[in-house]
Amino acid sequence: MGGERRRPWPPDLARRWEGLGPRRRRAVGLIALSLLILGAAAAVDLHRGGAPSPTRRPGLLTGADWISAREGWIVLTDPGVPESVLFATSDGGAHWRRQLTAPGPLAVQFLGPKLGFATEQPGQEGGAPRLLQTTDGGGHWRELNLPGPGDAGAPVFVDAERGWLLAGTGPGVVVLYRTLDGGRDWEALPPVGDPGRAGPGPAAATSLWFRDASNGWLGGVAGDGSAVVYVTRDGGRSWRGTPLPEPVTGPGGGHDLQVLIPSLSRTGVGALPVLDASSRSAEVYLSTDGGETWRNPVPAPGGAAPVFVDGRDGWLLDGRRAWTSSDSGRSWRARTPAPAGWQFDGFLPVSASVALARLVPAGAVVDETGPWRLVRTVDGGRSWHQIPLPGL
Repeated sequence: MGGERRRPWPPDLARRWEGLGPRRRRAVGLIALSLLILGAAAAVDLHRGGAPSPTRRPGLLTGADWISAREGWIVLTDPGVPESVLFATSDGGAHWRRQLTAPGPLAVQFLGPKLGFATEQPGQEGGAPRLLQTTDGGGHWRELNLPGPGDAGAPVFVDAERGWLLAGTGPGVVVLYRTLDGGRDWEALPPVGDPGRAGPGPAAATSLWFRDASNGWLGGVAGDGSAVVYVTRDGGRSWRGTPLPEPVTGPGGGHDLQVLIPSLSRTGVGALPVLDASSRSAEVYLSTDGGETWRNPVPAPGGAAPVFVDGRDGWLLDGRRAWTSSDSGRSWRARTPAPAGWQFDGFLPVSASVALARLVPAGAVVDETGPWRLVRTVDGGRSWHQIPLPGL
């Protein structure tokens, strides 16, 4: 387990709900990194050029997680309430099961067909978030504890007992918490950083990922605007910081950098995407030592943020077409473009051959009122098929 699968964020999702308060906008932003798109079953063959057939509007897609081409979960939200509903499928989207209803944004993480976690943000200002766990694939849920402050992101779990969570305790102050007993108790870990090498920690944390109970990575931005990655080998009790080399496209200082979640193969080869939101460009760093160091940044095509599933195999959607890489982002191959009149607006890679994506009308400003379609590929992006969706 430990989560080799990546969960990309649509950078503009939080802006779609401008009417929400600061806490709920932050919640949507956190959910967005794990969300972009998913799906599964085949209905219309988009590879042959046909536009998707009309379907009733199912709401806004605000969360998703898939563990195979057939087994997955999506979160649909009614922005007018707002209320979120979790749906599950075990046959690639041909049939859906309604599992959980939340009063506000909902983020999910599944570690297998049975074990999963859901972070439920309050539907009203002043409410408290909830952390839920299921051990039967979402049929039943029980509430777990969360550490003190309510302004926290979605936890990262590697099994039923061990998880980590970043929580804000004040302006510019973020604390990393760990649980070893399935969320019953949480401990605040020492501050991230190595004073002897990289200072007391990042000025802003942009990603957190644990591969197993010992090995984790935290990406962030230093006070001078440069990107930095911290690695722990003892479950988060101590960290070593490594500033990233300057990107090929120019110095990072002063840019709006986001160090995204890394991916590592079992042989220690890894890929780390870094997105510069100000210039709408992305670069991929390479590791050959199990994530100890990252080097040799290579620009990604189309300025979009790639997502890797195993350290070598990665996906990228630039709006018009999909791209795949099998060498940690060193090179990319263009795949089938979106059908005429449509464009890709987010994706969720599942494996080297399986990915799910959302389609929206070409040139559209995406919001909760616009049409969208969910599609899937099982052949590495050579063809895409539309998935029927449940309705709210």
